Amino acid sequence: MLKLKGYCLRGTDLNPSPRNNFVVIRDIGDRINPVRGSSRRCSGMTLLELVIAIAIFSLMVAAAYAALSQGLVVQDRLQEQRRFWQRFETVFNLLHTDLDQAVDLAPRGISRNGFDGYEYGNSGGFGKVLEFTRRVNADFHAGPASPFLRVGYRLDDGGLYRRTWARPDQPYETGAVDNLLIEGVSEARLRYLASADLWLARWPQPVNTEEPPGLPRAVEIIIELEDGGAYRWVFHVGPSS
Repeated sequence: MLKLKGYCLRGTDLNPSPRNNFVVIRDIGDRINPVRGSSRRCSGMTLLELVIAIAIFSLMVAAAYAALSQGLVVQDRLQEQRRFWQRFETVFNLLHTDLDQAVDLAPRGISRNGFDGYEYGNSGGFGKVLEFTRRVNADFHAGPASPFLRVGYRLDDGGLYRRTWARPDQPYETGAVDNLLIEGVSEARLRYLASADLWLARWPQPVNTEEPPGLPRAVEIIIELEDGGAYRWVFHVGPSS
């Protein structure tokens, strides 16, 4: 095969004959160009493909971040609800224990009633709900102690507080300890069971009598929360006979 001026000729075509025909195989430059083009096609991704891949990856990352953020928000709400119900259960247990140990013992010089119950308490200001005397297990090893404890429940600025006096005969503001039980309470409504079918709005009933009022048989408490929920409890009062 003979190469002339960039062309390849078959050797038989050099001899003149009637059948001599120059057959052009291919220009040398034309043989190289297709090879170069195929190497470019196989070398990697184009710029458009890279931009599309980055856009898809960005969308996937954004969706994963949004799902993670939403999951964290839901988890925080569930934790807050769990803590709220734990505090709510604490309120129930304290009321149940205090009322179960209530006794008809009035503090000297403060109130002639061992049990004072109010009809209504709101969160707009100081509002008494209950106040009574209960038995406690006094520890006499630490010094003089009273076997009785004065207990009060009140609403103040959306919070339900439990106030205690270690000595029932102390003045109202002396030696009192306040503990916040739960927040978000809008109001509380109470009723007091005097007999099998008689519920009173207050205890004791305001009547002119010298007989001691004693203890109600039961207390109904309805607590309304600021989020609109309302819960009703009924507690027995005093030790079970």
